[in-house]
Amino acid sequence: MLSCICVYINITEHLKDFIEIQFDPPGQMSAGLTCEMMVTFKPMINEDLVGEVNFLSQTGPFSILLKCTTKKCDLSVDTNKVEFGTTVIGETLKRTFTLTNNGALGTKYEFFKLTGSKLRTVTTAETSLGRLTTADTLRGGTPDSLSMMKKEAAPPGDKKPDQEIVDKASQEGGGTSIDHQGTQAEADAMSGTIGDVEDGEQSPDLAISEIEDYGSLDGMKVGPMSTGEVGPFSSVKLEIIWQPHIPGKVFTEFLISFSDPLSESISIQALANAIDVPVWVERQTVDLKICMYDRLYQDTIIVNNRATTALRLKFEVCKELKNHLELLPKTGYIQAQSQFSAQLKFLPRKSLFQEAGKYFDKETGVLEAPMIIRVADQTQPVPFTVQAVVTTSDMEFDITNINFGCCTIHESVKTRIRLSNKSILPQEYGFVGLPDYVEVQPDDGFGTLLPLESIDLDVIFSPKKAREYKFELNCKSIINREFKIQCEGVGVHPPLDLSHQVIHFAATALYDVSTATVHVNNSHISTNEFTHPVPRIGKGEIVPVGPTSFEFKIPEGAPLTISPSVGTIEPGKKCRVQVRFAPQLEEMDVRKEGVRMASKAMEAKAQKEYQEALQKEKEKADDALEVGEEDQKSGNKGKGKDGKSPAKGKGRQSPGVPTLTVAGPKPFTPPTLENITKDTPAYAAALGSLLRQYKSCFRTYVIPCYVASGKCGNPGELPYTNNNTLYMEVHCPVVKPTLVAISDHGKTTLDFGEVSLGQTIIKSVTIQNISKKTIELTSSLLDTSGPFLMLNALRVLPPDGTHTILISFTPEAGRVFHEVLQINSGTSVLHVTVMGEGVNPIINLDMPTENGAFDIGAVLAGEYLERTFKMQNSSSLSIDYSIKLESLSLLRHAKSQELPSFIKQDEKMKSLVGTQNNNGQNVFDLVPSEGRIAPGATQEVTVTFAPDHPSDHYSDFVKIELFGKKESHSFHIKGMAKKNVMFVHGVDETTVNVESLSESPPSTLEEEELKGILPSVLFSVKSIAKESEFVPGSRDIYVGCVRTMAVSQKKNGEFQFENVQAITSKGFNIDPQRGMVEAGNLKPVTVTWSPPPGHDPNEPVEASIILTLKGDITEQVKVMLRAYVVSDVEDKTDKTESTENTQT
Repeated sequence: MLSCICVYINITEHLKDFIEIQFDPPGQMSAGLTCEMMVTFKPMINEDLVGEVNFLSQTGPFSILLKCTTKKCDLSVDTNKVEFGTTVIGETLKRTFTLTNNGALGTKYEFFKLTGSKLRTVTTAETSLGRLTTADTLRGGTPDSLSMMKKEAAPPGDKKPDQEIVDKASQEGGGTSIDHQGTQAEADAMSGTIGDVEDGEQSPDLAISEIEDYGSLDGMKVGPMSTGEVGPFSSVKLEIIWQPHIPGKVFTEFLISFSDPLSESISIQALANAIDVPVWVERQTVDLKICMYDRLYQDTIIVNNRATTALRLKFEVCKELKNHLELLPKTGYIQAQSQFSAQLKFLPRKSLFQEAGKYFDKETGVLEAPMIIRVADQTQPVPFTVQAVVTTSDMEFDITNINFGCCTIHESVKTRIRLSNKSILPQEYGFVGLPDYVEVQPDDGFGTLLPLESIDLDVIFSPKKAREYKFELNCKSIINREFKIQCEGVGVHPPLDLSHQVIHFAATALYDVSTATVHVNNSHISTNEFTHPVPRIGKGEIVPVGPTSFEFKIPEGAPLTISPSVGTIEPGKKCRVQVRFAPQLEEMDVRKEGVRMASKAMEAKAQKEYQEALQKEKEKADDALEVGEEDQKSGNKGKGKDGKSPAKGKGRQSPGVPTLTVAGPKPFTPPTLENITKDTPAYAAALGSLLRQYKSCFRTYVIPCYVASGKCGNPGELPYTNNNTLYMEVHCPVVKPTLVAISDHGKTTLDFGEVSLGQTIIKSVTIQNISKKTIELTSSLLDTSGPFLMLNALRVLPPDGTHTILISFTPEAGRVFHEVLQINSGTSVLHVTVMGEGVNPIINLDMPTENGAFDIGAVLAGEYLERTFKMQNSSSLSIDYSIKLESLSLLRHAKSQELPSFIKQDEKMKSLVGTQNNNGQNVFDLVPSEGRIAPGATQEVTVTFAPDHPSDHYSDFVKIELFGKKESHSFHIKGMAKKNVMFVHGVDETTVNVESLSESPPSTLEEEELKGILPSVLFSVKSIAKESEFVPGSRDIYVGCVRTMAVSQKKNGEFQFENVQAITSKGFNIDPQRGMVEAGNLKPVTVTWSPPPGHDPNEPVEASIILTLKGDITEQVKVMLRAYVVSDVEDKTDKTESTENTQT
């Protein structure tokens, strides 16, 4: 062998920071010699280091391998599959296996069930050297499906936050199937990341969330050692417990995870097969539904045996329910592969509430009782549950005693009671064994009460005799339970009775009237109680026989009237009483509707005015805009010519948007309720509106009739007894009327006001059918001898049809008239009130009359004269008058055929029309001949007298008629037509007063001969002879002067009597003998005659005198005087005849 030299060269570069080499070269080394080298390792990072130490020898370089490794875990189990085999459900089996760590590093472990549990989140922790590792999130995959954790170096400065691995796979809940595809999918969904974190943390720490195991149905679970630590080169024993509850095969996976990030989780599989117990029941829950206390309920429990041998059974009931629940038999044998029937008896008692304890819910009444069947040689007992809802069977009255008090034998007393069902089951009930004077309604006291329902029942007590009553109301349920109420009352026999206790009015429309009649009878004529029932209260004293008084009290606000309401009835007699039903709307409701309608109308009016104002504003704005545009155009043209623009701020500005002066509708103040009175149109309109909207209703009124023995004492006071009070029940159905008045704001009153006698006024009322049916109208008859008359006939009215009724009023007497016209539509009656007052028209004439005639005076023939008179209306109404002349009457010619008075004297014959014009025109004309005079006013009438030829007998008869029918006044009118201005009047008639219709023939005498003949007049004077003397007679003769229309004529005339001395000797005296007469006047001249001495009274005295008249011409008239003596009797007779002629 050769010797060599060994020299140290170096070590691997990345090991120089951790490895220190100490080597002293030995020099030449012979073969077989050794030398030492010291290697010092200083660990600074937790990583495996691998390198070489390089040497050089004479034979060449060589190296020594250098390794530095960290501590590691080497984990394993003795088996990955645990088999339990086959077992019966209910039993518990345990299996163990060993977890061994052959490495030098210890670690923490966690043993948990994977199948059927939710995924848990495992958070990451930091290493001591700054490298971030990720914990395993292994809760659902097999070892074959788990992915390895990747370790990647992160770039410097790139730090990622902690991440949580969330399960996105669907979970399998059973855990009883061998197929584990679900767990494989869960494992495939898991991943991990590695990141760099800052330094500073010490040992790694595993943070694991708690397991929420919802897969315990398979019976598999981890033993008591689920977490712990396995040291280096040591082992631990882990346990799996299986307690099956459901028969079938079970495949469950468990997982062992470690805190060491480099150690993979270990999967453990558990296999088992569970079989059912041999004894089982068909119904695990026996539901007895709803049960009542103290009632027996039974059911059958069927037990099955699937084993091949007979088994002994024992039935057990918990001690809390032994007093209420029983299973029979308590012990028995069930044959192989057969059934066994046990009887369940449930009799809940009232003590169940306290004794059941936790098995009974006191609020809901639900009972859940666990039952157990123990089987010999079987560890697991057979359980089942009995369920029931326990309720009471009680029914409860709100009262325990009823006192009906006193009730008459003609009536019934009703008391309302409430029956409540305290059970949650429906219960039938019925009142049985009731006496004949008691009844229960409705349905005669029989019915069904729903769970927890209450019903109101009416107990009606109708005594048949006057005595005291005591009895029981017995209510039985369907299970024969009895509930009783004690009752008492007193029967009363009143001294009076009604023929009808109940009045059923027909359906009556608003503002219509229905009437009914009842009789109040006093049948108490004897106090012998053995022959007939006598009036008394219970067993009290008998009412004495005698007059009995009654009084009806109508409830306030009821639309009923009873007449008579108070009276006294003798024994054996009866009194007829009329009940009147007149429904009306409440006045306050009508007023409120009137305010509403008025407010609505005022609002609409304000809105309309606002819209009109807006329209006007808009029109003004448009006009202003047009004017502005025209001004702007004209301004631009001027600017172009002058080259100057208008100064700023001067001239018309360009129009803009105008500002509206109208802010909104004007506010209005609605009327108050006090302003809506019955006589206003708003009230009538509101009434019509409510009538159209009215809905039918039914009302019942009970009217007491108080009864007292004896006659009424003081008015308004009746010493009655409440116990004898009678009651009358009135049923009042009210319906909507079919007819309403739509004229005059819906008023149904026609007020003609004051109408003159004989005048006819016509007014109308319009009615409308507001129903949905066609109606045929009929009406009542108005007084045939009265002033009212319906002028048109009624007709059939369709829905919403209208008809106008015309009614006339012609009063014939000066008084107030009032009638009601009833318009019947078949179902309702519309009452139309017609009223009016007849007034006698009074007209007073203010005119100068002479002997009952209106004397126009004298006028020249061919001229006319006007006179006036006044008519004054003294009545309280306007009067239409008409003035008629008899000369224009159609009967004038018939009356003129009678013989004139100078041929035949007849008092019945009266000549009303005198001389008329020959030209056919009226002599007299009255203007105005017709018209209307207001109350208290005066009408002036002008009378024109225009004769066409001279005559002293112009006359006519005037009649003043009122309203074209009644003749109010009549009078004569007369006048004279003269040929000359001056004339003589007041002399005796020498010719007839009837003028011939033919013209007088011309005189055959010559004109000169006619001038020598003076016109003459006759004037007679009478002297009255007394016993011893003659009374001088005197008489006036009138000289007149006509007012002429000729301008040339003088106004006055003169007269003079010639040769007066010639007649003085015969006893005549004239005063004055001469004088002047103004135009249009008459001058009286008194002629006195005194019989001269020695005068023969049987002989008349005659004389003549000339009267000279100076007017338009001078004329002389011969006045022939005649005087005679008459006795006093004759003078009176002459005066009477003169008066009659004057009146005629």
